[in-house]
Amino acid sequence: MNSNFLRRLRTAKSLNAVLTDRLGGRQSKKLVIDYSSPNIAKQFHIGNLRSTLIGRYLDKVHRAIGDDVTTVNYLGDWGTQFAMISTYWPQVRPSDSYWNSCGDVDKIRALTDCYVVANRKGKVDENFREKVRETYAEMENSIATYVPFIFKVTKEVGNVDFYRGDLSSPTMQLWRDIRELSERHLNHFYSMLNIEFDRFALSFIFSHNYIFWIC
Repeated sequence: MNSNFLRRLRTAKSLNAVLTDRLGGRQSKKLVIDYSSPNIAKQFHIGNLRSTLIGRYLDKVHRAIGDDVTTVNYLGDWGTQFAMISTYWPQVRPSDSYWNSCGDVDKIRALTDCYVVANRKGKVDENFREKVRETYAEMENSIATYVPFIFKVTKEVGNVDFYRGDLSSPTMQLWRDIRELSERHLNHFYSMLNIEFDRFALSFIFSHNYIFWIC
């Protein structure tokens, strides 16, 4: 963080309002703050931390001045990245007994390593790139029967599974398993920073014509 960025934070009007208690007749606002937004199956990195700390700052300040805030963590769970992992994972996945004995941190580290190697392989191996494209096409086809719909979210609803389509393939089962593992791992990390989100959103939702609003 450079000095200009810190200066902007220090002189932000909302922060001044909190520190000087000069709110006047300001009306409260309804705000959605989307922050952190890591990818699944990857270790939390400094870029995620920067977004997380800035988002948490905005969240706390706006709640302190009376705004109605909903926080959303938009996970990157779809696309070529996951197709690479799914394609390469069978070659490096450890035995069931070893995998089941691993903790979440070790599992995420193994999946991160899998992606790094798969990404490197994809740059030089056309056959592998073609397999990745086939895997991604399978992912897309597995939810091609989805009917676009409006999903209304309230803070009371929490995180609801609303998947439809054929999720029975090994690729889609792996997707769900890794997504759940990643959410569990991230929640443990966020708890150490005393951060809670009202919603976890998934990038595959917004890739398939869902209308998503928060009230």
